[in-house]
Amino acid sequence: MSLVKQSASQSRAKATAKPKPKAKPAAKAKAKPAVKPKAKPAVKPKAKPAVKPKAKPAVKPKAKPAVKPKAKPAVKAKPAPKPLASPPVQAQPEVLDLVVQPAQVRERLDKVLTAVLAPRGLSRSRVQRIWDEGTVTVDGLPQPVRYRLRLGQTVQVTLPVEVSTEMKPADIALDILYEDKDLIVINKPAGLVTHPGAGHEDDTLANALLHHCGDSLAVIGGVRRPGIVHRLDKDTTGCMVAAKSEAAFIALQGMIARREVTRLYLALVWGDLREDSGTIDAPIGRGGDRKKMALRAEGKPAVTHFTVRERYAHAVELECKLETGRTHQIRAHLAGIGHGVVGDQTYGRIPAHLAPDLRAGLEGMRRQALHAWKLQFKHPISGRLIAVQAVEPADFRRTRELLKAAA
Repeated sequence: MSLVKQSASQSRAKATAKPKPKAKPAAKAKAKPAVKPKAKPAVKPKAKPAVKPKAKPAVKPKAKPAVKPKAKPAVKAKPAPKPLASPPVQAQPEVLDLVVQPAQVRERLDKVLTAVLAPRGLSRSRVQRIWDEGTVTVDGLPQPVRYRLRLGQTVQVTLPVEVSTEMKPADIALDILYEDKDLIVINKPAGLVTHPGAGHEDDTLANALLHHCGDSLAVIGGVRRPGIVHRLDKDTTGCMVAAKSEAAFIALQGMIARREVTRLYLALVWGDLREDSGTIDAPIGRGGDRKKMALRAEGKPAVTHFTVRERYAHAVELECKLETGRTHQIRAHLAGIGHGVVGDQTYGRIPAHLAPDLRAGLEGMRRQALHAWKLQFKHPISGRLIAVQAVEPADFRRTRELLKAAA
C-alpha cells in the first residue's frame, strides 16, 4: 500500500478506470524499480567509505607515535644522575684539635692559626677565609681573630674540603724557562689562550699547567689550579709566571700591585717616533667596540714606558716597560699615539704607501709583533732574584728582517 500512495498520477488513473485489471501490474512494475535502485546505492556507498577511512587512520597514527617517543627518552635520561654519586666522597673535612701551649699564651688567635697552618701551604689570607666560614672555635665557642689565648684551651679548626677544579688537564707542550716547587715561568707561544673561556674550554695555558704540574700543584683558594697572576693576549708571545702554591700566588699578586715585577716587551710599530724614549700615561677603557680598548678619560689608569731600540724605513722597534697591566695596554697605548703595532689586526693596519713586495712579505705576520722579552722579580718565598728571558719567535724575527731590508 505504501508504494501506491507515493504516486498521485497513478491514483487518478485508478479512479477513472476501475474495471480494467491491467492497471495494477503497470503500477507495480514502475514503482518497484523506481524505489529500489535509489535506496540501495544511496545507502551502501555512503555509509561504508565514510566510516572506515576516517576512523582507522585517525586513531592509529596519533596513538602510537605519541606514546613511543615520550617513553624511550624518559628511560634513556635516567643514567644522567650517575655523576652526582661521586661528591659524597669529598664530604669528610679534616678537623684539627690544637691545645694551647705555654709559648702560645696571650698570642692572638689568628697569629697562632697562621703559624700552625702555614706548613700545610695555607696563607694568612686563606686562614682568614677559613675563619669567615665559621669553622674555628675555642673551647667550642667562636671567638674574634684578636682573641688572646689562654693555657690549655682547645682550638678546633675544620679545614674546608679540597674542591677539585672542573678544569681539565691538557697535554700541551710548554717551553719552561724556570720552575721550582713554588712557581713556574714559561715562554708562551702565539695562539695559546691563557684561561678557559668561550671557544677555549680545555686547550689553554691553564689546562697545560694542570697537566704539567700534576700533584705538585697546591690548592689555591680552595681549588687545585695554577695561580696565574698576569696574562698575555692570545697572540702575544713571551714570559709568563704562574704560582704553584697559595703562598707564592698571594705574594706575587702583591708584588705586581706594588710594581716590584719588571716586565719588558719588544714591539715593532709603524711610523717614526721623534723621541728616543718616553712615557704614555693615559687611562684605558672600553669604547663602542667591546673587543677593543681605547684611551678614555673615565678609564683605568695605565702607564707604559718606551725606548727606541732601532729605527727602520717605515717602522721602529721599541722596548716597552709596563708600570700597570691593563687589558691590551701596550697595543691600545701605541695605537692611541698613532703608532700601531705591526701585524695587529685589531688596532693597526698596514700603511698604504708600502712597496708591493714589502706589503706581500708582511702578510705573513697575521698577529701583533709584540713579545714579552724579559721578566725579573724577587722569588716570593726565597727572596732570591729571578731573571728570565725569552727569545723572539721566528715570525717576529722574520718581520724585523723585512723591515730592516725595506728602503
